[in-house]
Amino acid sequence: MARRFVRAPRATFLAITLELEKLAGSGIARDVLQGRKAWNAQRISRQLLKHKRYRDVMSMMRAVRAHKSLSRSWKTLQYRIRIHAGAIMERPGGTMLLVDAASHRGGLRFPEIP
Repeated sequence: MARRFVRAPRATFLAITLELEKLAGSGIARDVLQGRKAWNAQRISRQLLKHKRYRDVMSMMRAVRAHKSLSRSWKTLQYRIRIHAGAIMERPGGTMLLVDAASHRGGLRFPEIP
């Protein structure tokens, strides 16, 4: 199941959402279904975070933020922090070393490409 979430997260989420929409015709309350959609999006986000696919996680977390109670949960805040930290680390210069100038004057050299 986790493999399916990582390979095609958007398609998987849309398939689950379509099935939940079918339940709406059976008389299940709309807010209950929206909560389930947000919960599923959070589970998919968890798998994507494990595989460091931050861009996909950002788009998936939009569905979580759309739900009232899940958007304010501790887990959502924790995921948002992980997403932003991971996205910063992926950018060029995100893992740049800060070295004292005296070390450079002393002859310490770093390669251009790590």
